[in-house]
Amino acid sequence: MNFNAYSVLCVVDTLRPFPMYRIGVAGVNQTEDYVEVQVERTVDARVGSPVQAYALVRVPWISKDVKCVNLPFETGIVDPYMPELGTSECLMIAKEEYPEETFWFKFTEDGKLLIERRNVMMNCANTVLEASVAQEEMKIVIEETESRDVDLALCRCLKTAAYEADMANGSDSLQVELHTSTTEFTRTAIFKIPGHGSGEIVVRDTEVSYGK
Repeated sequence: MNFNAYSVLCVVDTLRPFPMYRIGVAGVNQTEDYVEVQVERTVDARVGSPVQAYALVRVPWISKDVKCVNLPFETGIVDPYMPELGTSECLMIAKEEYPEETFWFKFTEDGKLLIERRNVMMNCANTVLEASVAQEEMKIVIEETESRDVDLALCRCLKTAAYEADMANGSDSLQVELHTSTTEFTRTAIFKIPGHGSGEIVVRDTEVSYGK
């Protein structure tokens, strides 16, 4: 290859316990100050043997700084894990295999926004992740609170919780403010999702702040 004419972009992801995880470059855009590389990821998020995905892409020679932008997950799972709304039991995943916490969403044709919060650290007791969803123009504000009206256990584990809201699809982009308060942490995550279709966002990849 002529390295005077071309550059090679190597995108490497962290080790993840998802055997069907894939990563790639969706686009390379030139800006005045840097080159934007759009990173796309496709995942069937069921836990299995760990994999480390990577991609190599040849592009015209780059002389500017490179900035990677993570696009929303594309997932082959069109239906939620959980057969009904509510909170699961402990997922019984070994600590060394903890998958990342994600925000799965799907806009339905009948005006519903389905949300499934995957791998949320909660108390081992039979608690519930209660949620309220409000739309403010192009922004969605979600308040998630772990119920504490039960006898808490002396342990924590990952759980999945599902809930829904009335919301028409069709918007190009929506900003999500996700406020989560459990017995383990209080946190605000801010990210964008398309206002249609479905996808999955890794919460750790977003703008996150913690508080008491």
